[in-house]
Amino acid sequence: MRTVLEDVDRVLASKWYSAWALLHGADDRKIKLERGGKRRTLSDDPWARTFIEAIRVGITVEPPPTVPLPPLAELARNVMFTAWNPDAALRCPQHWRVALSADPAYDTAARFAAPKIRAHGNLLAVWGVQTQIGVNRICEFGQAVGADFLIFQAETVQEFNTAVQAGAQLIVGNPNAWTDTQRSYAIARADTLATLFEVYANAGSPWPDTASAQGVPVTTEVLGVGWGDKPYQLKDYQPRTPPAVWANMSVYLAENMNEESWALLP
Repeated sequence: MRTVLEDVDRVLASKWYSAWALLHGADDRKIKLERGGKRRTLSDDPWARTFIEAIRVGITVEPPPTVPLPPLAELARNVMFTAWNPDAALRCPQHWRVALSADPAYDTAARFAAPKIRAHGNLLAVWGVQTQIGVNRICEFGQAVGADFLIFQAETVQEFNTAVQAGAQLIVGNPNAWTDTQRSYAIARADTLATLFEVYANAGSPWPDTASAQGVPVTTEVLGVGWGDKPYQLKDYQPRTPPAVWANMSVYLAENMNEESWALLP
């Protein structure tokens, strides 16, 4: 038997609900905030009020479903990073993971998108730059939206250290910017610390066929798409990406993907 929250997510992902939401914008926002764990005042609309009460019952009474996650090395592959419009990532195949930004600037959009992403069948991640918004914000936001896992930033020496101090199991960054000691640490913890390697040819980094993580095992190469000095799309990366890297790629950023790039996702 399905849980109340599973039925809630099915309704939120339905065409019927989308049509209703167009005519009830304020109630739609309340409902989605409630589903994301942020309690709002009840609606005057009878249907919306009933739906909100159902969500509250589901959150209070039903334990969260325990779905076994893949092994760490597999979990940290095919991650689609998002920012201001995470609904864009609903075009991902179901085996992709969708990472919501914990940046408070995108809070409302991320909370609205979370139940739709889960209903679509994608595992849900939360990522953030802990040196900017704090470790607590990332952890608390991840809990609020029901994230399956967290990703911490490791683009600099300081970010690597603060990610490790936060107990990170997944980090996204560039091992070339770390110290030798940090790279040795990441190599020694390869089974318990997954590294998503930023390979941003769009921002001047080497292409995937020549990029090196200096011995640090990586689970995926994150391709920079649609931004930077040269806003490459996936068609630009494809001829310069080994097949095994292509199959496990991740992407930053969903909002900047064009139609052709969406069609090229493995």
